[in-house]
Amino acid sequence: MVGTFTAPRNINSRDALVLEEDGRYTRTLHRSDGTFVYRRTAQWSYEDGRILLKDFLVDDDEVYPPGREQIDLSLFEMDCSFPVRMGDGSPTFYDREELGVGQYVKL
Repeated sequence: MVGTFTAPRNINSRDALVLEEDGRYTRTLHRSDGTFVYRRTAQWSYEDGRILLKDFLVDDDEVYPPGREQIDLSLFEMDCSFPVRMGDGSPTFYDREELGVGQYVKL
C-alpha cells in the first residue's frame, strides 16, 4: 500500500495522498488552478482489506473558491476506514463511492 495515490476523477481539485512505510500519510489538496487549499499529515494502517486513515478530510471534489484556503478544514476531519480493491493489480479505494467521487488510485 505504501506509495502515492491520486484522485484522477476529480474535476475541481487535485488530490494527492502519500502513504509512508512508517505509518504516516500526507494528504495535499489544491484547487484545479493549482492554488494550495489543505495539507494534513496523520497516521494510516491497512488491516483486513481496509485502509484506515486517522484525521482524514472526506472531499466530494469540492469547489474551493478563493479565500477557502483560509478556512480551517481540520474541523471536518474524521477517522475513516475504506475497503481496498485491487484494480489492474494496483490498489484503489473510494472515500465516497456512492457519489462516484473520491476514487484514489496508486500511481
